[in-house]
Amino acid sequence: MRIGLLSLLLLLGITLVCAGGNQGSSGNQGSSGRGSSGNQGSGNQGSSGNQGSGNQGSGSGGGSGSGGNQGPRGDVVDREAIGEPYYGKISKSGCLSIINWSNQPPPTGTWSNGHVVAPHCEYGPTAAVRGWNSTNAFSAQTPIPLNGSQTEGLKERVREALRNAKRIARHYGADYDDFARTQFAVYDISIMRPIVNAIQAEPEFWGVQADYRDPKYPNRGIIGHRDFNGLDCLTPAGVIYRGVNNPATGQVDCASAADFAVGDVVEIDVLFVHRRGYGPDFPRGRNW
Repeated sequence: MRIGLLSLLLLLGITLVCAGGNQGSSGNQGSSGRGSSGNQGSGNQGSSGNQGSGNQGSGSGGGSGSGGNQGPRGDVVDREAIGEPYYGKISKSGCLSIINWSNQPPPTGTWSNGHVVAPHCEYGPTAAVRGWNSTNAFSAQTPIPLNGSQTEGLKERVREALRNAKRIARHYGADYDDFARTQFAVYDISIMRPIVNAIQAEPEFWGVQADYRDPKYPNRGIIGHRDFNGLDCLTPAGVIYRGVNNPATGQVDCASAADFAVGDVVEIDVLFVHRRGYGPDFPRGRNW
């Protein structure tokens, strides 16, 4: 009698185990439509375990597997849209490398397609830098002569604007090779763009770039507009001369009503890169 009861209990236990396995496998049948990783969910933890992360997790895994093209952060990307980067030399600060891309047209001037910044570095912008002599005097614009050497005067104005941008960047330990982007605002693009190209290629600044696959020039934009604040006037014949500052308006007065007050022939905004922790301290504790 005892042997018969023991056999019955063993038979009942085997039946329960099989039933539990069948519940797990039914979860596997549901997961087979989503991906094979659902098998881990069917482990002998009961049917509630199978309805949990096993089946749902395998669904998202199957989706990303079928998509294929994953980027470095796990995002799906279009492989056909990605070109190869041409890296320039790393800046002396170790912060910046200029980039041109293989799937972009080669730049037609002294500019590049993009850049990358080292993780230990950050941006430091300058704004509205002008080609004035660095004396903090309002009337210290570099001269643009009237004796036929207008182009040389315009070149020197661009040079001094870049020098002033560098003077700001040096407070952060940055130099010209840390300039990530320059934005030029000029009075006339057709006149100033060739001048900007020529100045950026001078040895004092970035020098001549032998190959766009070894880039050195910052990313750049140029916009043209004649209404800048400054001291320059433009005649109908295209001659630039220095006007007079009107203290009441802060704008320039020209010698003739027919002349146009262009204000300034060039301004530059520069985005440069520097090591974290470099630069002026934040004025903590000051009462504003």
